[in-house]
Amino acid sequence: MPIYVENLLKKKDLMAEYEQLVDHVIESGVGDNKMKRWNNANLTAILKEYKPMFFAKGVEIFFSRREEWVQHGQSGHYEYFRWIEFVDREEQPSYHPQYDAETKRQKGFGGGCSIM
Repeated sequence: MPIYVENLLKKKDLMAEYEQLVDHVIESGVGDNKMKRWNNANLTAILKEYKPMFFAKGVEIFFSRREEWVQHGQSGHYEYFRWIEFVDREEQPSYHPQYDAETKRQKGFGGGCSIM
């Protein structure tokens, strides 16, 4: 867990909820170590269950997803990147993810990712 996420969850007294969320994801078989086998619909459903718990304490959860085509020779393949964002609404009241997996919207000009 990134230190900024850990600090936020401790500050908002959400560590127990976070651990419960992680356990639920693991038990549900949403993903494995390869991550490309994540079931987006299952993960979205799990997050929908937990969003109100986090939101009640001022933290919003977003599921983000990005695809990149990797060309090699005359063929290629997609690489998939998925992550969950935890946003402190006191600090970032108008934040919206750049790569929102739930709405499949991508905002911005497709550059790289940034960690805040």
